[in-house]
Amino acid sequence: MHARILHMHVCSCVQGSGADLLEHEGQYLQYHLLMVWRHLQDGAQALEVGGATGTNGKMPHNVDTALTHVDGRITEITRQLGDNLTIVQQLKSETQTRTIATEDAITKLQHAVKELQDYYSDLALSVQTLQATSYNGIYIWKVPELTRRKRDAVLGKTVSLYSAPFFTSRHGYKLCLRVYLNGDGSGRGTHVSFFITLMKGEFDPLLPWPFKQTISLSLLAQDGMSRDITQSFKPDEGSGSFLMPKSEMNVASGCPQFCSLAVLENSSYARADTIYLKGAINRQGIEHIP
Repeated sequence: MHARILHMHVCSCVQGSGADLLEHEGQYLQYHLLMVWRHLQDGAQALEVGGATGTNGKMPHNVDTALTHVDGRITEITRQLGDNLTIVQQLKSETQTRTIATEDAITKLQHAVKELQDYYSDLALSVQTLQATSYNGIYIWKVPELTRRKRDAVLGKTVSLYSAPFFTSRHGYKLCLRVYLNGDGSGRGTHVSFFITLMKGEFDPLLPWPFKQTISLSLLAQDGMSRDITQSFKPDEGSGSFLMPKSEMNVASGCPQFCSLAVLENSSYARADTIYLKGAINRQGIEHIP
């Protein structure tokens, strides 16, 4: 990369380039200075010898030549030392630039890996919930990685989560649960918001509408002593949320202030970074629907 460096006759150094220069300069700088000093001493001795052999007090011609030679060598050595210092500084700068670029690339790669891990986790949750679909109007929903999901909700990355669909019977109503871990509406930033959603089902034309069944939403206790946190309500039959769905799902309805966000920090309800939510439909009056 750099043309012939450290070519100092007086020091008898070999040429080098790249990282070799940095190591050589660091290890042999003191040696270089010593050799320069010895060369100057040799020049001084030559002057003394020349003076001793002169006649009539005049400086011999060979002494004048020696002075000129020493002066030229000092100038050349000074120039080469300056050039070498410049090259060392350039190499340090290039090394720092390459190091910064490498660190930036590693940081970007780490972010990409983290995003892929989060995506895989969400996908695994979706598969898990699909496998756990029920047909008796009761659905228990395991929500793992609570800390990350709460953070995503606060940052607006994923503000709400949907459960897999569940059914009141094989040919009954199709529903799903929806939770906002940082709240929604009047509960935003203070409460967990917990809703239920009617979804478009294959057998909707055979079912009575509007939907009238009592709904219970719960956060389940995990310590064996505390009570589940539960809110129950009857549907507002005049609300579009409980009419036969025209699209894939109706507007969710439920509890915007289901429980305080502080409950998610309580080990009675959140353990191993996991909570369990439950939705239950009172099937009284629709037991005949197969």
